[in-house]
Amino acid sequence: MASRPKYYSLSYQSHKAAELVKYLLDVLESQGIDIMNCRGQTYDNACNMAGKLSVMQARTKQENPHAIFVPCAAHSLNLMGGNAVDCCVEAESFFGFIASLYNFFSSSAYRWDILTKHLSTKKLTDKLLSETRRSARAETTAALCEGYEDIRNALDEIADDTYQMAATRHEADCLSEKMDLLETAFLSNFWKKVLNRFNATSKALQSATINLRDAMDLLTSLESFLDSHRGEFDSFETEARGASGSSGYKTKRVRRKSIERKEYDSMSCS
Repeated sequence: MASRPKYYSLSYQSHKAAELVKYLLDVLESQGIDIMNCRGQTYDNACNMAGKLSVMQARTKQENPHAIFVPCAAHSLNLMGGNAVDCCVEAESFFGFIASLYNFFSSSAYRWDILTKHLSTKKLTDKLLSETRRSARAETTAALCEGYEDIRNALDEIADDTYQMAATRHEADCLSEKMDLLETAFLSNFWKKVLNRFNATSKALQSATINLRDAMDLLTSLESFLDSHRGEFDSFETEARGASGSSGYKTKRVRRKSIERKEYDSMSCS
């Protein structure tokens, strides 16, 4: 049996930049690679990797000034998508709903069987019950769109099953009611199209043969794609009406503090 490369025996016990650089240099030395031949380095955006001072990329550049650092395009794109969700309450609520749907079905073999019976393909079931990491949200949202009515029917069957615990039936009923909302169907369709394109771009950016020019072209194309969808609200809404069976949006809840503030302002003006 062939012996393992020497670097397999190397190990490090810290995520500090100094230790990571030492580990990198040890690996390169074990493979007979001169750090001075390095002409680039790229990592994710973790502060101990991509920062400007006393971090891995900066310390590596001290060893070789020609090792130019370029942030990982795929990771940067993932962060941008995450921030787009985090800045929108409705989007965050929608992905919270998907997580609840995942947890509800995956925590019971009985519920899993009901879902499988209603969904047309096993492949669709597997996609819906994937983890809800940002990298998996494209497939999960697509599965929700494609099996929207079947998933809702599965929830209704569980909600109507008198042999189930009251808490289970109540949760199924609440999730089904959530799917009756025009907002849920709208966001499901919208994020399906957006995330599918994000996911395809991200996979292309992770290619071992990608170069900076191709990466720029991919990101420019993604930007154009997103811009082209800004004027398609009516199209998304029409599809959402058909999926949800609802013709109007839920009335937004008005917080008590907002009402009190308006009353106070009105009294102050008078």
